[in-house]
Amino acid sequence: MYIISDTSSIIMLIRIVPGMFTDSKFACETIREVKNELTATQKFRGKYPWLRKIVDKIFVTEIDTLEQADFITAKKAVDVTRKMKEDIYNLSETDATLVTYAHVKRRRLLTEDRKLSEFAKNEFDNKPLQTLELLNNWIEKNLITIDDDKNEIVKDWRINNEPAQPEKEKKRYKRLTGYEYEGI
Repeated sequence: MYIISDTSSIIMLIRIVPGMFTDSKFACETIREVKNELTATQKFRGKYPWLRKIVDKIFVTEIDTLEQADFITAKKAVDVTRKMKEDIYNLSETDATLVTYAHVKRRRLLTEDRKLSEFAKNEFDNKPLQTLELLNNWIEKNLITIDDDKNEIVKDWRINNEPAQPEKEKKRYKRLTGYEYEGI
């Protein structure tokens, strides 16, 4: 399973796969803080009015009673490490919560934030992935196919000046879909 940390990743992927949070084969979830940012921020409400119609399809993971003690312990460890290495990572409270959820729930973190990715990888042995890698995984597993309409959504990644994707994933996208990845 994946915990998606970036609003921009959710916006791109949910347009391609509206059921990415509700259909277990896509294995996606996020945390309440990220969902709240999508629904409460004027920038998103104005730019993506369609988001209001599907907000109830964004699954928010919760810590259950059995995980509570692990979560508290892990959150303390994340906070201590975050404070000790603040000059390297400079993570927000939401970033710390994301890493904690990923660690306790044993989920892979999806993030476009390089510092958050390095923190999760170096300090908590999580191997984060980026948006295009997840999309390619779905294509490779035959969960989705990319047609002209879906490729136009992928092109929006460049138009909206979103973070660069790994070169190997760009080549993989071309091999899997026949479309050139046009983002950075």
